[in-house]
Amino acid sequence: MGIFDKFVRPDVEKLVAKKDIKGLVKVLKSEKDSEIRTRAAEALGEIGDERAVKPLINALGNVNEDLKLNAEIALGEIGEPAVDALIQALQERGWDVKCGAAGALGEIGAKRTVGPLVQALEHNVVSDVRWKAAQALGNMAGLLVKAGYKRPVKSLIEALGDKDSIVRQVAAEALGEIGDPMAIEPLVKALKSEDGNVYAAVALAEIGEPALDALTKALEDRDENVRRVAAFGLGRTGDKRAVEPLLQALKDKGSDVRSNAAEALQGMEELPFDPLIEALKDKDENVRRVAAFGLGRTGDKRAVKPLKLHLRDPDPNVRVAAKEALEMIQEGKK
Repeated sequence: MGIFDKFVRPDVEKLVAKKDIKGLVKVLKSEKDSEIRTRAAEALGEIGDERAVKPLINALGNVNEDLKLNAEIALGEIGEPAVDALIQALQERGWDVKCGAAGALGEIGAKRTVGPLVQALEHNVVSDVRWKAAQALGNMAGLLVKAGYKRPVKSLIEALGDKDSIVRQVAAEALGEIGDPMAIEPLVKALKSEDGNVYAAVALAEIGEPALDALTKALEDRDENVRRVAAFGLGRTGDKRAVEPLLQALKDKGSDVRSNAAEALQGMEELPFDPLIEALKDKDENVRRVAAFGLGRTGDKRAVKPLKLHLRDPDPNVRVAAKEALEMIQEGKK
């Protein structure tokens, strides 16, 4: 009895062991059980034979999401031999196949895929294709930076104004991954958007040092929502220079801004001693509380004396933070 007999489920693992490409392709095309077809797609990627490219591209148009995803991953694993067919699919096939083709091209990361992906981002009428193209360009960040490509960055900046919110969000993420300072000003403007502001803040944090001044300045914006996400973004940078502006943000009139600033400070791995000691003297109890906790995390024994003074702080939350901070220093915890 063969592995394709009428009432017998095909044994995909046997086909894999034999590297039977024709057999696996047959399963991918005709098997009714979607799990078996999905495993066949996965196996074809693992084997990496060029003969699987066309059937896998066709599978990108299947209604089963798991099968489509595994076909996309498999094409990415096949790599360079699949590039030409994937570019053609990105340009000529239906939107669902184009989405999968864009994803696979992003994983392969070949130089000649940049142009077609930019074209898809700029001109495709289907938003799903545009965000997949944006995501693919973000996945190719290393290549784009090394080669000094600017057109993809410009296209992604334009996509921050796309009519579709997911495209805007993915474009911001991609710009953060690429890290080009050219994106800083447009991303700061995107902080004002209602649905993409957090993504813009994260992107600015990913860009790092070049974006630090812009995020700090955004903490002074008239729009409370901008200040809120700026505090979040500064925390994500992990930069010591963000501590002082975040401490000041603890006094913001907006409760969400104060909350984000406190969380940002508490989440930072390294905290400088001097700004925290100064903040411990602040008239705002929220600033004193976070400063006390932060001093405990530094583990610096110079903080013991000032912290002991705050065991008698007028605010009960500050007294608790001072007590816990002293315990952290004594136990050597961070």
